[in-house]
Amino acid sequence: MTPVIKHRKHKPVAYTREEMLQSRNLILNSRGVNTRMHPIAEFSPLELIAVITEEHRLIARAAEIAVNVSTLSTTLNECPMKKALPVLNCFFQDFCSAIHRPREDKFLFLWLSGFASDSIANVLETLYEDHAFSDELLGEIAEIAREPLSDELVMKAETLLGRYGRYLLQHMNREEQMLFPLIRLCLQHSGKEQMGDTSPAPPPSLAARADAALYFWERELERLRLALFD
Repeated sequence: MTPVIKHRKHKPVAYTREEMLQSRNLILNSRGVNTRMHPIAEFSPLELIAVITEEHRLIARAAEIAVNVSTLSTTLNECPMKKALPVLNCFFQDFCSAIHRPREDKFLFLWLSGFASDSIANVLETLYEDHAFSDELLGEIAEIAREPLSDELVMKAETLLGRYGRYLLQHMNREEQMLFPLIRLCLQHSGKEQMGDTSPAPPPSLAARADAALYFWERELERLRLALFD
């Protein structure tokens, strides 16, 4: 049976991966938003930092929901995890892994690895280890999301989502405190960006709005937050 979340003043929304992606495209196309993903090569490193920073703000909202959902009381007729797990799993798989991660792995990390430095190598090793840990947790979360939620699985989901939410917050802090300054330093030392010019990046909100998925998930995570905590 398709899991459904009921939101106040909103029609029920079915949360399966395929239905969410279809809903995203229909909603955005109806508002004149181009759903084509902008290739990451269109961004310079500084512009991509702005995009990723904006995406981090959205991911932080999901992480906070994941951490706090275990604090909600469960009654016979109401299980918050049944609302939270399908949405968060879909967001983590289709936004964090499929959209956000490639911006880092296939562009920023690769670009930064071109500078020979032990400190850069150490930072990249730490971040790659973070991503490997993320893959392990996401696999466990996805496995639970495919099963009917028993009391035992609800407890396991709470533990996994809490761990993953805390991991995301720590990982994003490491990127913003370690990775981004290194990239700016490399740009200063090289005198010129290897990809794109060094003109100031557009405001993060404008840069990231080019990504239709960000627009969609802002809306859906706010719906989930209202359904759970208001």
